[in-house]
Amino acid sequence: VQLAIPRSWTGKTPKALLLEHYRSWLKSKKVNIKGDLLKYKCDQGGRGTGVRYSVRNIGTGVKKEDEWEYSMPENERCDSVDEAENYVSTIALYNIVGNLNIQKLLPPSFRDLWVHWQ
Repeated sequence: VQLAIPRSWTGKTPKALLLEHYRSWLKSKKVNIKGDLLKYKCDQGGRGTGVRYSVRNIGTGVKKEDEWEYSMPENERCDSVDEAENYVSTIALYNIVGNLNIQKLLPPSFRDLWVHWQ
């Protein structure tokens, strides 16, 4: 999957939007924020095979039922770590706040992906 963000893009990345949304959610729940809020993990990859990532919320003192983890589809890979992290962040955003109109804030290729999922 090729999801490069254009150099001319001045908006936020999906990764930044996910972190912003999650930080806001934690504040609304009055959770004491300590350490890393999100953990990105390379599930597979290697030179020439592409990368596959997952993201989950960690170390935030949230209740078990508020924990989540999202991964890229098994059959999909990205060309770079940045693309993979932004792709899996878009997946998480869509699943967490898909009812909001935030796709307008996404870079073009990620916006197209969001619209495709609707």
